[in-house]
Amino acid sequence: MKQYYFEQFILAIKSAGFVSSKLISSQNALDFAYVVYLKLAMSNEVDKNEIKRYVAKWFTMSILTGRYSASPESKMDLDIRNINEKGVVKYLEEIEKAELSDAFWSFGLVQKLDSPVPTAPALSAFFASQIVSNSKGLFSATSYVRDLYGASDVHHIFPKAYLQKIGGLNNKSIYNQVANYTFLDTPVNIQIGDTAPNVYFKNAYESAINNQTVYGVPMTKEELDKNLEDNCIPLDILNWDYNDYIERFLPERRKLMAKKVKEYYHKL
Repeated sequence: MKQYYFEQFILAIKSAGFVSSKLISSQNALDFAYVVYLKLAMSNEVDKNEIKRYVAKWFTMSILTGRYSASPESKMDLDIRNINEKGVVKYLEEIEKAELSDAFWSFGLVQKLDSPVPTAPALSAFFASQIVSNSKGLFSATSYVRDLYGASDVHHIFPKAYLQKIGGLNNKSIYNQVANYTFLDTPVNIQIGDTAPNVYFKNAYESAINNQTVYGVPMTKEELDKNLEDNCIPLDILNWDYNDYIERFLPERRKLMAKKVKEYYHKL
């Protein structure tokens, strides 16, 4: 129960991008990650400088796989026994091979992003990946996701009012898909309003190409390209309207989000 241990553990979790309690979708995963931290802190299994990295990886793995969401007590008991027998590093490698295979990144995680729940663990991991990579909010040159998270609500890329009024998509589970969420400054969101994405994204590119501000923000075309990439926005959105929302936009963005999370995890 040393204060130092707890403070270092919190730093490990924050280093993985989980900088807010709102991003913590599983208290069980957080609790067990502290067990992992204590195991490593009170042993010589890894260099002391490596402890935070392995704790961050374990916690993120737990969030992505939902490791302690069902029958947490039995799963924790199994993990403690295996850690005592094999050590954290070896056992984590075994879990990664079994549960974080190419199939998970290409299909499993994409399926987890097919959700209307704003607290979905996969979405939390995506926002954490943006925070770690210092991604900026959509159409922003200065506001980072790290700063926007908690200070701003997520906004719909395909505006909710647009999907309801023009597209006739009135089901919350459709327009509130997590793949339709992004962070951007509220003044920009107000300017966009209920404009179709193939209109407001084209306007953004026309402004950037003509050396005009993009929704009040100075931004070159190259910077805008990078901004869309950081936010996992398919470039084909310039040609998409409500007809493309379900069959094209959502599947394509889920794939891009999953790819970003994969790259983030392997860099932890």
